[in-house]
Order: sequence, then structure tokens, then C-alpha cells
Amino acid sequence: MQSTVVRPSVIAVALAGSLAFAGSPVAHAEQIVLESGHLNAFNVTAKNGQLKLDLKEDITGLNVERPAEDVTMVVHKDAYTDATKALPQVGKSGYVLPQGYHQGMLRPGWTTLMARWDGFTDVKIRIDEVTGPGEVYMFNTDGKGGFKAAAEDGNFQLTPGSAIHQETPAHLHTHWLFTEPGVYTMKATALSNGKESNQATYTWQVGQKAHARPIMDEPLSLERMQTLANAGKPVPPAVDPVEKGAVPPAADAAAKDAANAPAKNAADAVAKNAAAEAGQQSAAPADGSASRPATVAGEDLSAKPENRDELSAQPSEQGGLSAESSSAERGAGSADLSAAAESKPALAGLALVLAILGAGLTFLQTGALKGIALPKF
Repeated sequence: MQSTVVRPSVIAVALAGSLAFAGSPVAHAEQIVLESGHLNAFNVTAKNGQLKLDLKEDITGLNVERPAEDVTMVVHKDAYTDATKALPQVGKSGYVLPQGYHQGMLRPGWTTLMARWDGFTDVKIRIDEVTGPGEVYMFNTDGKGGFKAAAEDGNFQLTPGSAIHQETPAHLHTHWLFTEPGVYTMKATALSNGKESNQATYTWQVGQKAHARPIMDEPLSLERMQTLANAGKPVPPAVDPVEKGAVPPAADAAAKDAANAPAKNAADAVAKNAAAEAGQQSAAPADGSASRPATVAGEDLSAKPENRDELSAQPSEQGGLSAESSSAERGAGSADLSAAAESKPALAGLALVLAILGAGLTFLQTGALKGIALPKF
């Protein structure tokens, strides 16, 4: 049996490579069910002059793009409310996904930001078909205490031919209402500059299952819907350890101590730098008011980005809809303050794991300096 000395620098390079690879979201070809968190149901992009419509979610990763056909979006039984009967444009009760953040619920929106790099700035998202046991409505707060249609024809109900007209690039959200429990499908196409995207098919599972834990801290009244929408990016009143990925206080403290301790070797330094850089990005103001750095991880943001819509400045208002700040694309991952709250504990947990790895590498390095021979199989 031969023996060899492990070089910490080699391990550091390998660790750095694995960290870089782990940061790249990959959407595998599989059916997936999404129940809570931020997503853009209508994700309009373009490449080489061709429009593309799919879905982008921040639930299984950050800015993960998936074919709409691979995803089922869940609206829980808990989302049922009678409050929408009071809306003259609706007059029916049903299951609601609010325009603003609500714990345990999906927050579907749309984005046309990435299409602008190929010159598609004035975009329509046309609803070609809606099927299901009931009706589907989509509407927004109007900034005056009331509600207005999200579709350009002024109707709250989505029917074939309804269209969201996004005159300038933006990332926005809306209230969704499904009047009956069951499975709904929705087909949509993006249009701009005389061109059409692929037709994407979306599936919604409505009112057929309750959330695993109580999520309704108060009834989902019209006033509550207004509050959620106007709050911008509220910090949730409580962080659920399972859904939000929070770490226990003791582990959190240990992670902070580990992160603040000086680097013990090259690999530890790589890990600490990666954790610190991630922490700086997640700490950006949710309202986008502060200027962002000119570069991120050494990239020139003035160049055409591959997936940098979360770094681009957003319009403050788009047709009366509540426009998101550029960082809002980060979702559960994207930049709701709720999402920022989710990312911090996860980063603390990552720092703790990396600190443990660093300690192990220090042991190997110490053994190497003392001339301890390590077995090679």
C-alpha cells in the first residue's frame, strides 16, 4: 500500500469548482408540483430573434426555467374565500392567490425583462384557451383602494383572447381567482414585433388539498388582499423552519462564529469568500433604491446578460400594476423581503457546512506538515 501527501491547494481548487457548479440552476426533464413560493408563470424570453414562453421559478432553485408543461401549480383549499363575491366584476367566491406575498401560497406573476435584449420591449401575453370546472379571474389593486383588470380588454375574467399587454419590460404580479375546485389548463402565447412564441400549456390543481400546516393567520378579505398587494415585499410575521429553510438559533450562532473566524487554509478562504459574496447579494434593498455594484462575481453588467433580469432596474409603475423592483426576480430566491429572509438562514447553514469542511482540511494540512503519510488505495 503506497502513501501520499494531500495538497490542500488541490482540495481548495476542487471545492471552488464544486461551489461554482452548484450555483447553476438546472431544470431537469421531469414533472414537478409547486405549492408555495415565487414564480413567473409567464416567463417571456428571446434568443436570435425568436420569442420563447415558459415558466421560471425560485422554489427549487434560483431563476430555474422550466417548460410550462412540466409543472403543476397548486392552489390549496386554504385559499378559499367568499370575499370576492363583493366584487361586482366577479360576484363569485373561490380560491385566491394574492398579488402580494402570503405564507404557504404560490405567488405567480410574469416577466418580459429578458425579451428586451433581442429588441422585444412591447409584449403581449395572449390567453388562447382556458379549461376547467369553473372560471378564472385575474385582477390587480388600482392604488386607490379598489381593483382593476389585468387584461387589456378590462375584463376580470380570463377567456380565450384575453391578453396582458406589457408595453415596457417589467416583472409584475396579480391576484388569481379560481371559482371551483378541480384541474384547470391554460394555453398562452407571447407576441411582439409581429412575431409569436411557442404556445405554452399551464396546469393548475385547485382546492383539492390542504396545506400541510395552518397558513391563514386571518381571513383572506378584500382588505387583506389590498394590504398584501400594497405591502410591496413584506417580511412574513413568522418563518416556518420547514418551508423557509431556517436553522435553529444555536446553529445560526455557530455559523456566524465560523464565518467571522479567520481562514485556516486556502480551501477555507475560498469557502468564506463564496459565502460572503452570496450574503452581499442577498442583502440588497428590496425596493431597489440603493445602487447596485457595477460587477457581480467579476461580470460586467453593462454587457448583455444571460440571466440577469433580477439585476436590471424596474419601472416604478406599469399600467397601474404593482411593479416589482429588479431584485424581485430572485423570488424564494427572488427579492421579496420574505425571500431575503429565506436566503439568509440558508446562507448561514451553508457557512456552517463550509466551516466544518475547512476544519477537516486543516486536519489534513496539519498532518501533511508533520509528515504524516496518508494511505492511497
